[in-house]
Amino acid sequence: MSVQKACFLWMLLGGTVLLAQQTPWKAPTESSLTKIPVRYVYNEARARNLFQAQCSMCHGKSGKGDGPLSIAYKVADLATPLVQAQTNGALLWKIKQGRTPMPAFGHSLREEELWDMVCLIRTFDSESSNHTFPPDSLTKNTQN
Repeated sequence: MSVQKACFLWMLLGGTVLLAQQTPWKAPTESSLTKIPVRYVYNEARARNLFQAQCSMCHGKSGKGDGPLSIAYKVADLATPLVQAQTNGALLWKIKQGRTPMPAFGHSLREEELWDMVCLIRTFDSESSNHTFPPDSLTKNTQN
């Protein structure tokens, strides 16, 4: 492949990443309404291990968007009110689906692992030191 073609492909792919990062990322309404399953039990150790292995390279150890790869991509700070205001269902959908450059985890993580990630994101809330966990409380969830 010529240098010109390689540069063109790099610019094209880089432009795609840039465009994906600049457009708002909104979960579909039906996905946003998804609630934490009644029988789900949060496993913090499993969540932290998964986050360290799968997410910290971009999002950083504490979810601030300051991981080593954040110099190459615009990475979300998971502690911001913008992220924390999203429903659990919206966060779950985004983790499952991914969006360039974030990979989709819907096929590689089990359902309880996906919910672990949602719940762990809630612990990054910079506005609150008193976490009600999980936010749509299991006692309020009426889904079977």
